[in-house]
Amino acid sequence: MSQKTSATEVNPMIPLTADELGEAGELQFADLAARARLFANKSQRDRTGWDYVVEFPMPEAGPGISLDARRPTLCKIQVKATTDREPVRLRLSSAERLAKQEAPI
Repeated sequence: MSQKTSATEVNPMIPLTADELGEAGELQFADLAARARLFANKSQRDRTGWDYVVEFPMPEAGPGISLDARRPTLCKIQVKATTDREPVRLRLSSAERLAKQEAPI
């Protein structure tokens, strides 16, 4: 005897709301970053155009690289999740702010 479930519980193709799609994209990005052994830190308040600050592992000290010569590498990431039905949208002010960052984006 099988239990009945609603279509939304078993059909992954049901369209997501914009918020759900954004959250799914951010979760997928965080998963990919973790698999690449990067440190993805989520923004608490996404008001300045970025969702994550990603830190890369520090290079190992060794011949030609002293401990005090190592520099941490980080970048800010804006995650945009889309369906094949919608174009990517980005506020001009957010794009300008990201473009003018000193850290790589």
